[in-house]
Amino acid sequence: MNVYAKELGMKDTYFDSPHGLMNRFNQSTVADMAKLTYECMQIPLFRRVVGTHKLETRARLSPY
Repeated sequence: MNVYAKELGMKDTYFDSPHGLMNRFNQSTVADMAKLTYECMQIPLFRRVVGTHKLETRARLSPY
């Protein structure tokens, strides 16, 4: 994640884990998160997921 962050120009960001998920040691700036968000918005599936306003599903009981 840190290598990719640098490739995106995120100069004030550090991810403590390779996946970049929430971690108390991660650090970033609003400007860097905006850069990451811009790149993510170029991915059609990402846009579809974050653009979902409502999702309905049914629970199914497990036979076990």
